[in-house]
Amino acid sequence: MKPWKVTAVLAVLGAIAGGAAAIPLTFFGKIISGAPNPATLHEYAWNIRVLAVMGAVFSPVFAWGALRHVPIWRAVVEPALAAIAGSIVSMLVMPALFPFTASGPAVASTHLLSKRYENRRPVP
Repeated sequence: MKPWKVTAVLAVLGAIAGGAAAIPLTFFGKIISGAPNPATLHEYAWNIRVLAVMGAVFSPVFAWGALRHVPIWRAVVEPALAAIAGSIVSMLVMPALFPFTASGPAVASTHLLSKRYENRRPVP
């Protein structure tokens, strides 16, 4: 498969994973922050758009930069799940530092995956 096609697939998968991650983050974010009203459709739509764009941009960057030898599904899914879990924990433990601490687990997951697969042949 040509590199531009792999990049396009990674961007699409990253956008889907980012958009999907926005749903539980919005739901739990409203609960944890103690907001008096549940999230509105507008808030869900906004967060889905923002995280889908972030997923589309960062997924190919991480995959080509650090995750060349990792299967595509792991390169997309594991950092996304780590980001969701880290965001929820960050909102519970230290909400004031949320913007700075929420991305840590995704970066750590990317690092662990790159170390686990560093001595393997490239995935076809």
